[in-house]
Amino acid sequence: MSTSLKLKPPERLKPPGLWWHHQEARYRYRQGLTLSRQGAYGAAIAKFSRALCHHPQPTAILVARGLIHLQQGDLPTALADLDRAIALDPTHSKAYGNRGLIRAQLGDEAGALDDWQTALVHRPGYAEARYNRGLLFANQKNYAIALTEFDQALDANPNLAEAYLHRGNVRSEMGDRDGATKDWQLALLNDLSLDAAKHRLLALHRESQDHRITQRLQHALNDHNHSLTLHIERQGPQLNLYIHRARGIAINYQKLSQVLQTELIRLDLGWVERFHIIGRMGDSGLADWDRVYRLYENQPCPPAHWRLALITTFLLFPPFGIPALLYASQINTLYRKGHYQAAISASKTVRWIYWISVWIAGLIAAVVVSYGIWLLLKNNMAPTKASPLPATTSELIPLLFPETSAPPRNQSF
Repeated sequence: MSTSLKLKPPERLKPPGLWWHHQEARYRYRQGLTLSRQGAYGAAIAKFSRALCHHPQPTAILVARGLIHLQQGDLPTALADLDRAIALDPTHSKAYGNRGLIRAQLGDEAGALDDWQTALVHRPGYAEARYNRGLLFANQKNYAIALTEFDQALDANPNLAEAYLHRGNVRSEMGDRDGATKDWQLALLNDLSLDAAKHRLLALHRESQDHRITQRLQHALNDHNHSLTLHIERQGPQLNLYIHRARGIAINYQKLSQVLQTELIRLDLGWVERFHIIGRMGDSGLADWDRVYRLYENQPCPPAHWRLALITTFLLFPPFGIPALLYASQINTLYRKGHYQAAISASKTVRWIYWISVWIAGLIAAVVVSYGIWLLLKNNMAPTKASPLPATTSELIPLLFPETSAPPRNQSF
């Protein structure tokens, strides 16, 4: 139920009064804006109505109040407020823009386009008006005109996430998948909460993945029998495989299931736990084969890589050895409990830890060897210190006799 008050006719708007009346009206207007941002629309409308009599710019109040009526779904009252605003100020671009929204919701698409065009005349860089025109043309399937409008809206405001979203939708309808993908990504870059862009990108990713799966499985079927055609369908963790064969063509579904199982395991699809084969002959609606298989049924246990874990622990990089041993110890347990995919993931993790440890150990060894070579070169290139020359001959020729004894004399007989 609408809480809006009954509006006074334009001719009963009071002329500007005293200064304090102006200040009070401005204060009520600011209160109304705050309440509208808080979602208290009834109280906001009351504040706007009280401020309308003496505010020096009643057009802004009428536009704000009309926007609240529009958000509440009271389109006739909102239209009346905006009509009065345009009557007071025929150049108010925001009034034309919001009235265009109301007319579009009332089904008057021509009137909406006229209002948005008039808003652009008074404000050429009005990105929202361009965006709304593009959205309306897109709904009418006038994709070329819509694309032009979205381009101009984004030229005026490159951060308008909704314009990227709907331009991507238009490009998708026109067959430009790459352009659509880029636009949806740009929409998320500007607004991560835009769920529509997320859903579009997710659907596109799934479509691309399904095409790749179909090609791989069809190639495997061609190696088995060229007359078989395949169509896939997702159903939660199950992949439904619809196989069609021509009349008179014999097929061994048991062998075919093994071929498909091997190819699906090679694809390494994390979300697939089972696959369902539905075989049909010709145009018959009845299935001549209908069976569900577990994807990893009868598969051997993944290797635990104990040797790699021990080498990591004792030789390469001990800090990584502990998690490698923990993952290696879980592989057999996960396999026995039927969690084959988790066992494969644990086995791959052990190998990943081993190769990371090899890289770290090699880096450390390279640093140590490089430092040793640097020290060796430094010592070899250092100049040798020359020995000083002796100051006297006594340091060069040792004494043959003690200093206290005189040298022997020649004695004559």
